[in-house]
Amino acid sequence: MCCLETRAIGVTKANLTVMMLFYFMNSLNGFINSFNVFFIEGSLGVGKEEVDDVQQTNRIIGYIFQLPIVLSIGVVYDIYGRRKPFLLAWAFAAIATFVYPFVTDKVLYYIVSTLLVPLTACFTLPFVPDLIMEASQPLAVFFTIISIASGKVVVAGLLDLVASKTMNVSYTAVYIGISVLAAAYTILAYLFMKDVVKSDEFKLRREATATHKSSQRGLHVLEQGFKLIIHTP
Repeated sequence: MCCLETRAIGVTKANLTVMMLFYFMNSLNGFINSFNVFFIEGSLGVGKEEVDDVQQTNRIIGYIFQLPIVLSIGVVYDIYGRRKPFLLAWAFAAIATFVYPFVTDKVLYYIVSTLLVPLTACFTLPFVPDLIMEASQPLAVFFTIISIASGKVVVAGLLDLVASKTMNVSYTAVYIGISVLAAAYTILAYLFMKDVVKSDEFKLRREATATHKSSQRGLHVLEQGFKLIIHTP
């Protein structure tokens, strides 16, 4: 990562580490979705014939909560900055992942699952454009792909360990382990995440576009979004 050309806004190696770990941790949290079939049948006491119905209901509830978040997250990032919604989403994810193994009721399972919904919006956070100069962005994307792939490899290994039962690793232990990592990552991001919206460069851009007030920024983002929709064939 030392070969990446960063923007002149005081980007440090710690800031870049938070960025790369985000993609790894996001993949690691994929364990939850991958293991849902075993979890639903084991902890919730649901028969095999009901597993699909529970998963489908959970997906529908997730989509209902996800849609307004995804549609509004750009405005939220621009008005309140990147850090606050990002840290809130990861805090919810850490709590949900820790609680999952102890859920024994379908309704509670649906409620806990909704806590993971904000995390999906985090993937839209423009880490690379925020921190990396245009010339180095292809290389930065390459590094993020490696981080994502590494997370998926770890998830595959965890699934094999739990499913094969060769080392007596329980899904409860894995869930708690991932929740601890998510909590640690949240603290790391709180300490070292670079919120470029607060930088002088962004302040100058806002003055140039007359969007230095929160209300103006929100309207500006919505206006640009509508223009994009109208002019897209």
